[in-house]
Amino acid sequence: MPRSARAAALVAMLTSPAMACPGPDWTAPPYLGEVTFSFHNGASNLAMSGRAGGIFNLRDCGLDGEGLTGYRGDGLIRVRPSLILHWYGEAPQMVVGTDFAESTLLLIHDPDGRWLFDDGEGHDPLIVISAPVVGDYAIFLGSHGTARFTGPGTLIISETRP
Repeated sequence: MPRSARAAALVAMLTSPAMACPGPDWTAPPYLGEVTFSFHNGASNLAMSGRAGGIFNLRDCGLDGEGLTGYRGDGLIRVRPSLILHWYGEAPQMVVGTDFAESTLLLIHDPDGRWLFDDGEGHDPLIVISAPVVGDYAIFLGSHGTARFTGPGTLIISETRP
């Protein structure tokens, strides 16, 4: 194969929206960092700015979980999480949501090894975790459509719905 044909094939492969998903890696270093949090420390919520999105289509990742099995949507995610939340508190619930101008999705890997998911369905996604267990929550912020990354927005973790 001529060099120009190989280069064209490589560019097509790297820019294709149908790249194979290596799977979200909840153990990888997060983009926004790590935070240790509990509602017992007097704070009722945590808000962090960031961007959502990635280059891997969530439907190609083969994940099992509520809302994920057979997911045929157009959600794009990164392999690395956006944030690792080290939760050590006790609360009746923990609410994770977003506030972005563009459509986003949330994917969370909880300490029990479950995947929790909300694609937002045109609105900001919201995941309510009843009686959250102590441990690490890997939070992935994804985008919809062909836009790999959104503009800046906010990830919100709260004791109540926003």
